[in-house]
Amino acid sequence: MARVGDGARAGWREVTRRVDTPWEGWDAPRLARGPVVLEPLRVDDAGRMWEVLADPRLYAFIQEEPPTRDALRARYARQARGRSPDGRQRWLNWVVCDRDTGAAAGYVQATVAATPGGPGAELAWVIGVRFQGRGFATAAAAAMAGWLGSRGVRRLTAHIHPDNLASGRVAARLGLAPTGRVEAGEVLWVAAAPPHVTRERLEMTVSFNHTIVPARDRRASAAFLAGLLGLPEPTEWGPFSTVALPDGVFLQFAEPDVAEIQMHHYAFLVDDATFDACYARLRDAGVAHWADPGQTMPGQVNTNHGGRGVYFFDPSGHGLEVLTRPYGAGG
Repeated sequence: MARVGDGARAGWREVTRRVDTPWEGWDAPRLARGPVVLEPLRVDDAGRMWEVLADPRLYAFIQEEPPTRDALRARYARQARGRSPDGRQRWLNWVVCDRDTGAAAGYVQATVAATPGGPGAELAWVIGVRFQGRGFATAAAAAMAGWLGSRGVRRLTAHIHPDNLASGRVAARLGLAPTGRVEAGEVLWVAAAPPHVTRERLEMTVSFNHTIVPARDRRASAAFLAGLLGLPEPTEWGPFSTVALPDGVFLQFAEPDVAEIQMHHYAFLVDDATFDACYARLRDAGVAHWADPGQTMPGQVNTNHGGRGVYFFDPSGHGLEVLTRPYGAGG
């Protein structure tokens, strides 16, 4: 279960001025994927959905209580408006149904808002206990994300409790990764661009999202890198200590069950100010470093490609490089 909100959260204030937003034609359609069918939410769905949402086991990772029938109907009446009172957000809600039986199994929702890079969506999903473990959450969330991608949504987010490993796996399958930001006890997960996972013909985009970095001590290695580069503190999720880079890439440090960690090479392109700060931290910490990968010029930096660069090792023995100009940039 990812964080649930109404799409219309408690605390929304009615406002008198509406704003112009590009949400015309954004009505939630009927979707289908794998074992599930997504039906656009109706107020009358409160009756069958109450039976799903009344199970207290669903609320192990969120600070809510099972709703009463009346409270659920009131929530659905708000959600049926389809947008926030000021018009800045589009609320999209679906009932997840078992494709074979038609039974209500849970719901998915997306709160869409304008961002500087285009529309972005906060996602949430809840699947009833008796339907869990059958791929319903992944299929439903993927169908929703695919449709959002076809509408031009460029950023997906979700808030997930750090102990909720099942929802974390769903988010990871959608291309989301945990960040260093925690809100109300939940970790913000982000995908810079949604995966195009529906069967319709959609424009394909590719970007690097995350990689797993083997480590002897994942926490020590993650803290070393984050501290050196001046990045947010690593976040913990399951077996990973995750470092978030500013461009949306995530390095997930893990401790594999192997006798020896094989060295990998990781290079980080930074601006001059970040390089100065990083190099000062290297020297202050007494970290051995070289101007070349062959380690023939200790305690120096290079001026390759018209910039500066330095090589050193992290606590697990991986070869790290920080440079201010990419290879082949000239100079």
